[in-house]
Amino acid sequence: IAYFCYSVSGLFIEDSDVYKLETSYNYRFIWPIIDRLSKMIETTRFQPGEVRLQAICDELKLVHKDNSSYYNADGVIINNKHNIEIAIVETTGPFRLSNNPKEIQDYIKTGYGLISMLHCIGRKFPYGNFDP
Repeated sequence: IAYFCYSVSGLFIEDSDVYKLETSYNYRFIWPIIDRLSKMIETTRFQPGEVRLQAICDELKLVHKDNSSYYNADGVIINNKHNIEIAIVETTGPFRLSNNPKEIQDYIKTGYGLISMLHCIGRKFPYGNFDP
């Protein structure tokens, strides 16, 4: 906790780069939180950065489309045991920036990504159940 508090202590000054760049906001604030949360489950790992979502590539292959269209997420949480994507991290810009058109576009992209991930999980475990 001390490391996290130290690393975010200078974030909220007026000239901080988290107000100007989405990548700075992700790198300094969002990714460390998501990384630590994903490490709480030993079978998951967080992959930060512009990550090409494999579930979208698999969906496109199923409908016989080429891979020229793809979705890069700001981060993905992956289940190592089954090598499947289970969560997407998508930020819509720097801290405290309001950009409604980009927000709407990111919501749509993320929704499609999540549906593709659910399809991938369903194909991998067609007879799965919810019992632990």
